[in-house]
Amino acid sequence: MFRSLGELQGTPEFQQRLEREFPRGAAEFGRSDEDGDDSLSRRRFMRLMGASTALAGLGLAACRRPVGKILPYSGSVEWMIPGKALFYATAMPRHGGATPIIATIHDGRPTHLQGNPLHPNSNGGTDHFAIASILELYDPERSRSYQQGGSTISAADFSAFFAEKKKALAANKGKGLAVLHGASTSPTRAKAIAAITAKFGGAKFYEYEAADHRGLETATAALFGAGKRQVFRFDKAQRILSIGADFLGTDHLADNAVGDFTKGRKLEGADKATAMNRLYVLEHQFTTTGGMADHRLPVKASDQLAATAAVATKIAELAGDAALGKLAATVTAKSQIDVKWIDGVAADLFGARGQSLVVVGSRLDPAAHALAAGINAALTNFGEGKPIDIVDTGSVVAGRIEDLAKAIAAGEISTLVITAESDPVFSAPADLEFGKILNKVETVIHVGLRNLCATARAAGWHVPGAHFLESWGDVRASDGSYSIVQPMIAPLFDGISETAFLLNLLSEDDLVAADEPATDAAMAAVKITFAEIAKEAGAADADKAWNTTLRNGFLKDSAYRSVAATADAAAAGKLLAAAAPTAASTEVVFTIDHKIWDGRHINNGWLQECPDPITSLVWDNAALLSVATLKKLGLSDKELVIEDK
Repeated sequence: MFRSLGELQGTPEFQQRLEREFPRGAAEFGRSDEDGDDSLSRRRFMRLMGASTALAGLGLAACRRPVGKILPYSGSVEWMIPGKALFYATAMPRHGGATPIIATIHDGRPTHLQGNPLHPNSNGGTDHFAIASILELYDPERSRSYQQGGSTISAADFSAFFAEKKKALAANKGKGLAVLHGASTSPTRAKAIAAITAKFGGAKFYEYEAADHRGLETATAALFGAGKRQVFRFDKAQRILSIGADFLGTDHLADNAVGDFTKGRKLEGADKATAMNRLYVLEHQFTTTGGMADHRLPVKASDQLAATAAVATKIAELAGDAALGKLAATVTAKSQIDVKWIDGVAADLFGARGQSLVVVGSRLDPAAHALAAGINAALTNFGEGKPIDIVDTGSVVAGRIEDLAKAIAAGEISTLVITAESDPVFSAPADLEFGKILNKVETVIHVGLRNLCATARAAGWHVPGAHFLESWGDVRASDGSYSIVQPMIAPLFDGISETAFLLNLLSEDDLVAADEPATDAAMAAVKITFAEIAKEAGAADADKAWNTTLRNGFLKDSAYRSVAATADAAAAGKLLAAAAPTAASTEVVFTIDHKIWDGRHINNGWLQECPDPITSLVWDNAALLSVATLKKLGLSDKELVIEDK
């Protein structure tokens, strides 16, 4: 090879440049030709050195394969065969429920997640968040160490500090202790919170989710009582009206909303006109639910309460429900929707009373949810076997982050533990200035998978969290079906789950043994909870039921029990007393991202790159609309050309 044409031709100019570049000994690296010139080129140097090392025997090292010593298992791992997959049932905790999961394990490592077809609240499918959650287990940037003030410390250092902190909390009955956690349906976590409250009388618990169901939960508790929940069964509804609710997308109203809804999209039976359900959607942006709608109408978010009131007024007229009509009349804002559209939808819903459903978005105020409950009650949609079932969860309502901010500002909080998966310093309402008021708290401990988020950086102490595939826990689905969250792998970075951390606060409490490791303590606590729930479900042998539940992924007959409930009209009136937005108000709508949710999946590369479902729906519907239009014009499908831009 030659570096240039000058070297190939051997021009004097090239030799001069070569001597200027290598002034000392440059002549020794002149070009060696076939005429006997014995000057030393780099190629000739490498040739001679290669031959010398080969003759010296050094080159023989390349003739051997590297030696790698493999040691067999001293004790064979149960059921493990190299190269053969194992399958375990577990569940992914979600806001308001859980996603049943079947985990595929290769050589002791989880490699794939899919839906559990045996679970009563699942059709065997799952969503992209559940599938991609396995990447967060192996995330190279997840938290790997304990930290204090941004510096890495050992687990022993934190344990020593935390042991002294627990002694101080025990001495003053937990005065000044607060825990900010996320939404969860885990019975074991609820028991741990109750035990901590009993031991530390001054401890307070608060809940925070950047995207929550606060409006629905507040309205349900006010209308039907504390601990009650509305369970939506979309497979029981033949006519559905959604007002700002993306129940097929980011509004997680039911764990299997997609599967239940699609059951009604099949054309079965002799009368195909009534076999298929019908979906009406009023929304301010194009969503997955809007893309599936039979009739969709864009409505501003600020006008959706008025739209709900307009539907309620018409339903009250058709059903002869004076109380509902009076309730709807308290909404002073007037709907801008065509009256004929409202009348048509109301008439269709009333014609399918007992098999219809009205849902409103999670971002709407409790007033809209109270109106929706009144509409469903007038349509006789409540009851066992109907589209809405009222169940008693027995859950205790925790304080909100606004309450926590007030307590901190008043100097009532000296120790704050943050286990919420959301990032409150980043996503909490700006007027709270949550990141700034944390400086008023003496001790802030953050427990989580991420140590690069704003909350972890603002905390004085950080504890690496455990992924749900690394820890023991339990969870109830949206219908109450009980599942055990069992670990597929030991914690990769010695992380600790939220439940295990809360149990550690109890020390020598009767709930768990104090000298057990955190993982064993969590498993023991889950077993205690399971035995109680299994007894309520009618299981005769708790040990046998435990093994069956681990294998199947759920406990049979463990769903919430239905209760007879009547809406409190007076409470509904109070909820609707809030002032509606005026025409001069500025409308700002924060929406959930289809890929990273509230930001917690920001480091998940697969979610970042996966196709946007909204884009796909736009093009699919555009194609269907164009085909339908051409058919009306008498043209064939082949004459249609869609250019995807």
